Amino acid sequence: MDIKMAVCDDMNVIHEIIKSYIENYQIKTDNNIHADYFSSGSELLKAYAENKRYDIILIDVVMPEKNGVETIDEIRREYDKSVTVYFLSDHLQYMPESFNVHARNYLLKPFQYNDFCHTLDTYFSETNEDAGIMILTKSDDYFEIMDINDIVYIKTQNEASDRRTLLFCSKHGLSYRKGRLSTIEQQLLPYGFVRVHKQFLVNLSQIKKFDSKTLILSNGESIPLRRGMSKKIQDLFSDGILIIKKHRK
Repeated sequence: MDIKMAVCDDMNVIHEIIKSYIENYQIKTDNNIHADYFSSGSELLKAYAENKRYDIILIDVVMPEKNGVETIDEIRREYDKSVTVYFLSDHLQYMPESFNVHARNYLLKPFQYNDFCHTLDTYFSETNEDAGIMILTKSDDYFEIMDINDIVYIKTQNEASDRRTLLFCSKHGLSYRKGRLSTIEQQLLPYGFVRVHKQFLVNLSQIKKFDSKTLILSNGESIPLRRGMSKKIQDLFSDGILIIKKHRK
């Protein structure tokens, strides 16, 4: 499995330790970890603002300026509600606060290689419990296998001569496939996808905000709403909460 990891800690020595742990972990497993390293919460938030996305975040709780809990709270509110978070800290006193932003776990410094391996083994075990739903699309000259969790929206092309071409916008870019939006709408309906406009099928988990006419999605794009759709989206939330049947990667 390939995953993207963000490591956020103001101590460079932690970056170097985790780099070495990742290298050793990849040697003994079939998993590939692509890691980016940040020295502050502000740097990580800037990456998210530039549409970078991660499967896992390892983040220090105590940092200058914006601390780890504040950083994750903003990421959850503004960019990605489902990213898996592990907090790093020297002190257990911050543990209750970290779970307020739905951290998966807490690594107490100085953590050892075995602790790191156990954390990743648990993550991969849990994410592999469900094989997920994959879609085959085409990008440039090659075919791409896409996890439905990564899809932001699917759009039918405008051109009359190309009505059956579907554009897939995911967290990782654009790709295409032939087909009818009505067909894929029925296939993805159980997994939180809604036809908000004659041209657009949207992943509900990627909606950031909306009004009566427009959706703002996690990637910053605006999608038009057909008449009455705003009320229908509101009605999907029972007591303000919507639980989506989600398949993990």
